[in-house]
Amino acid sequence: MLLKTNKYLKQLNIIHLVILLILIFLLVIIFNFFFYSKYLDLQSETMKKIENESKKMQLNSEMMELARARTRLTSKIIDLDDPFEQDELNLQLETYAGQFAKLRSEFLTLNLTEEEKQLLQNQQQIIPIILPNQRKAVALAMNETPEGRKQAETLLYEIVLPGQAKMIDILGHLIAIEKEIISSLSATSQESLNKLQRQSGIIISITFMVVIFISLIVILRIKSIQSKLLNHQKNLEKIVDTRTKDLRISNIALEESLKEVKSAQSKLIESEKMAALGGLVSGVAHEINTPLGVSITANSHLKTENEQVSQLLKNNELKKSKLTAFIDLVGQSVNIIEINLSRSAELIKNFKKVAVDQSVEDIREIDLSAYAGEILSSLKPKWKHSQVKVETALQENLRITTYPGAIAQLLTNLITNALQHAFDDGKITGTILIEGNRHDSKIFLTFSDDGKGMSQEVMNRIFDPFFTTKRGSGGTGLGMHIVYNLVTQKLHGNISVESTLTKGTQFIIELPEAI
Repeated sequence: MLLKTNKYLKQLNIIHLVILLILIFLLVIIFNFFFYSKYLDLQSETMKKIENESKKMQLNSEMMELARARTRLTSKIIDLDDPFEQDELNLQLETYAGQFAKLRSEFLTLNLTEEEKQLLQNQQQIIPIILPNQRKAVALAMNETPEGRKQAETLLYEIVLPGQAKMIDILGHLIAIEKEIISSLSATSQESLNKLQRQSGIIISITFMVVIFISLIVILRIKSIQSKLLNHQKNLEKIVDTRTKDLRISNIALEESLKEVKSAQSKLIESEKMAALGGLVSGVAHEINTPLGVSITANSHLKTENEQVSQLLKNNELKKSKLTAFIDLVGQSVNIIEINLSRSAELIKNFKKVAVDQSVEDIREIDLSAYAGEILSSLKPKWKHSQVKVETALQENLRITTYPGAIAQLLTNLITNALQHAFDDGKITGTILIEGNRHDSKIFLTFSDDGKGMSQEVMNRIFDPFFTTKRGSGGTGLGMHIVYNLVTQKLHGNISVESTLTKGTQFIIELPEAI
């Protein structure tokens, strides 16, 4: 009886052990199921996020390409002379605008971060500025008038192109954000994979020690999961590589667009320089007309009197009083002709010297006081009939080795700017004062006026390209930008400005004694 009981207990212990093993097996299975199911759910969610970011990157890339295409089409329409081709390109321009709006609407339906939403708000502020001005520029260009084309170019290079550059910069920022998110998700996925691989080893070892067939099942499950993860990882790497290549191509295209904008700006600056020289030619020609007209009139009168005296002499009717009056007239006429011809010769000489200096960029030594007088002589027609006086207080024998043409253009632009802005095109009474002296191997020029002055906001932007307060009156916004470039780059100097509303403006220019 006792032997039977012991045998039953042994059998019971074996049964319990088997039950325990079965329970362990079930627990292992349940644990593996929930563990890997949770991990797969996380990976699936990660892949959805990656697909979402990839979609956003693709939309931003397409919007960036459309933005650049619109910029190129706008520039092409403005440069064309054929109205039919302009109209056709304008239709294509509106098609691009519709495509851009459609892509942007699709982008807004995706899951966006707070930073992306903020960038989209910034983008939304730019769009109402770019599109109306772009359309206005195209409409002006299609009017086929020089004034319309000029206004179109101004809108393009001052508003549309800078706005497009900001738009492209925002899109590039969005792409960078999405690329960073994809990289972060990829790293997280890789880290999870590494963690899974470590834990899988432990689970496989434990399961193998419990029972071989359980281990086989777990191993097969793990291998299946690993295979899926590796495929996901490979697909992710391909997506990142493709987006990186697209971004690199977009960056190259953006750099080309920026080069085109800089080239166009350089051409506009050169055009402004030639326009200033053309205005100088017109003013000098008008100024020369007066002394030449007086000389021609005096010569004509002298010729008439000479014919009368010759006829009287031929008829033996010439009297002493008539001869005396004729000799006095000859003296007066010769004096008048000599004075006016000398004045004309001086104007032509000064103009020739200034014009040649502006067209030939040579370094030579000049007496700044005398050279400024020659320049002001050529520029005098600009203020001759206005209420503005131009005075100089330059140190004598103020010699400087520099580019004379740059000095001439510098003074021309400063005087023109002061007449136009400080004195409302010469309608306000005032004085322009040009002072100069040498100090510690430096030449200091002070150009001041007692005109309208500037606000702090205008003064902060006075040297910016295409910034002007006379946009509706023909101002291009390049005059003071050219002045800044001449001083800081061509003449190797520095320039600063001080101004107070209603009290005038002062430019202080520091130049080296010799370049």
